[in-house]
Amino acid sequence: MIAAGITVQALQDELANHGQWLPYDPAFSDKATIGGALATNAVGTVRGSVGGIRDLTLGLKVVEADGSITKSGGRVVKNVQGFDLVRLHIGALGTLGVIVEAAFKVAPIPPAHTAVLSWVDSISTARSVGMNLFNGSFMPLKLTVHAGSNAQAAIESLSGQSPDADEAFLVEVHLAGGNRTVRRQVDEVTSLLGSEMVEGYEVVDNLDDLHAQLALDALDSSGNVSTRGTFKPVAAFDFTEKAAGRSAAIVTQLHVATGTVLSAWDVNDAESFGQLAGEVRADARKGGARLVIDRCPHEFKIGIDVWDGAGQELEISRKMKEQFDPAGTLNPGRFVAGI
Repeated sequence: MIAAGITVQALQDELANHGQWLPYDPAFSDKATIGGALATNAVGTVRGSVGGIRDLTLGLKVVEADGSITKSGGRVVKNVQGFDLVRLHIGALGTLGVIVEAAFKVAPIPPAHTAVLSWVDSISTARSVGMNLFNGSFMPLKLTVHAGSNAQAAIESLSGQSPDADEAFLVEVHLAGGNRTVRRQVDEVTSLLGSEMVEGYEVVDNLDDLHAQLALDALDSSGNVSTRGTFKPVAAFDFTEKAAGRSAAIVTQLHVATGTVLSAWDVNDAESFGQLAGEVRADARKGGARLVIDRCPHEFKIGIDVWDGAGQELEISRKMKEQFDPAGTLNPGRFVAGI
C-alpha cells in the first residue's frame, strides 16, 4: 500500500528505480498527491489506452467520518470479495471518507517509447488524423490534439513558422512497446500523416527533452481558470475549434480516445468569468456535455455552479452521503449540488 500523501511524480520516480511505472499522467503530477488525484478522479492523457485511475486502483484504506478505518479491495488483481467500495471513493472529493493509503496495478516500463508530432492548420484535418488513428489497427499509448498558445509555440519550435493561434493544431501521438513494434507503428503513423497531407511532422525519441522544450501538457501554468468536459468524438473536435477561436483560451487539450477536452483560460474578473462560463457551457451542451470548472480564483465561484448541474445520479449521491457521513463532517458543500 502507498501512503496517499506522496506525489504522483515521486511515486513514478520510485517505481522507475524498479523498472515499473503507474500508467497514469495527470496534470500537476509533481504537486498532486496520490490521495488528491484519487479524490478528484483527475484525468490523465493515457486513459484512452490503459484506463483511468479507477481501473488501476486495487485497494484503499479510508478514514470514515466517525474516525473508523476501513479497507476495501486488496493488494492483488484477483480480488472479487465484497462490494466495490474502491470506486465509490474515487472522485468523491473526500465527502465519503479520507483516503490515506492505496494499492495500484503497475506495469513494466516499455523498452521503446516514441512520439510523433504533426501540425495542421484546420480542425478538420486534425479530426481526420485523430479518428483514423483511433479506429486503426492499434491504439497509441497517447493520442492528443493540442490547440491554442502551447500548440502555437510547439509548432513554431518544430517548424520555424509562426501560425495564428486559432489555426494552430498539433496532434501528439505516443507509441510504446517493444522496439520492433514501435518502429512498425511509427511507419504506419507517418504513412497516414503523408496521406492526410499534414503541414509537417517530427518523430521524437527523447521524450523528457521534448516535454521540457514544448511543455505541451502544462495546463497548470496557463491561465487562471481550467475547465473539463467529455464529449462524443465529433462534438469534442467542434468544441476544441470553438475554444481555440476565443481570445481568452490559452491552452486546449483534446484526448481523442475518450472525448475529454481540458482547457485553460485567462480571465480578468468575476464578471468576465461569468460571461465566459455561460458561453463555453452553451457550446458544451450543444455537444451533449456538461463543463466542469476544475480551477478558478475563489472569488469567481460566487454565484457559479462549478459542476454545471447534476444528472440523474444526484439522488444516489445524496443517499450515499447520508449513509457514510450523516452529520456532513467531511468536506461539506464541495461536491455536486452542495453535498
